[in-house]
Amino acid sequence: MKADTSIWFAVSLLTLAVGAAFAAEPAPVAERAVPATMKTNLAQNEIDAQALARAQQKFSRALKATHRFDSFAAQESLGDNWRHELLAHLMKIDEAAFAAVESSNSVTDAISTATHLAGNVKAPPDTAALLGDVSADLTYIPINPCRILDTRAGSGTSFSAGQTRTYSYNNTNTGANSSCNPNPGQYPGAQRPTAIAANVTVDETGLSGFAVGSFLAIYPQGGTAGTSFMNFGPGQVIANAGVFSINSTSGQFTVLASAPAQVIVDVFGVFVAPAPTALECQDLTSAPMGVAAGSYSNVTSPSCPAGYMHTGGACNADHEALSAGTIDFSSTRAYTFCFYRNTDAAAAHFITAVATCCRVPGRH
Repeated sequence: MKADTSIWFAVSLLTLAVGAAFAAEPAPVAERAVPATMKTNLAQNEIDAQALARAQQKFSRALKATHRFDSFAAQESLGDNWRHELLAHLMKIDEAAFAAVESSNSVTDAISTATHLAGNVKAPPDTAALLGDVSADLTYIPINPCRILDTRAGSGTSFSAGQTRTYSYNNTNTGANSSCNPNPGQYPGAQRPTAIAANVTVDETGLSGFAVGSFLAIYPQGGTAGTSFMNFGPGQVIANAGVFSINSTSGQFTVLASAPAQVIVDVFGVFVAPAPTALECQDLTSAPMGVAAGSYSNVTSPSCPAGYMHTGGACNADHEALSAGTIDFSSTRAYTFCFYRNTDAAAAHFITAVATCCRVPGRH
């Protein structure tokens, strides 16, 4: 049986390993709409479709960037670990920075550049970015490559045509590696992943054979099979690396096979939704400013330190005779400005301005 090398990462099941997901030049796999008669009810816990699409696009782009160094790795006699390390760093940086990594002349230089860029990621200079955004892109977390499903193993059975089955994202499935347990404790906030980066393989060995136009769909448990994860046909052993979402409450996903098939899933990364964190804030108070009897004066708060955003402030006076004429922020919101009138004709009093400065202590 001859594998079709025209689609992503075609491999022989006799030598299948997670590293094989990077073995050949990835080529686009056309998505196929799943017939309405084979769809399930809409999920109650599907992640934002646009966030998933961005994750899939970036992951595909990162895989292609990683693949550029296959020949260098061969020259440097490297194993497969470099692929996962480079991929993990690429997923931390903006796609616009991929070119700097791709221009490297060795795997070592590529990893070094990607590591440097990943360690210098900064949020854009606007309030929303500095304070965090709960609808932001999914965050990629690499895990040790491992197998979570193999229908050929143990008491496993192949899919029949049109059959759907539901599986867990961890090692509780048929054929799963006992050491493969990407449990919630590995992720920030002990949350389950919302999507999985995996190499999925279908095999027709010992079965009636794939029909023309066969496909495999993967979607969150309780969700909808809208498009195929991979398409295949007669005489093929197909492996496709990509991203699919799961039900983040149950930690489960559903597989739909349009043709009798054996299915193998090897995981090498997960995506988690951004987790809001409590702001880290501090109040900075100006030195007291005297306001002479019967006079006017103003005081400005200290500016916020680097990395903090001015989010508010206050004006304080030590005597009721001081009435605020103006309490305002600067035009750039960099500090608090306070203006007072001292209505006491006999004595001077003091005023201070306070800036409330906040930052997000860490983003995943």
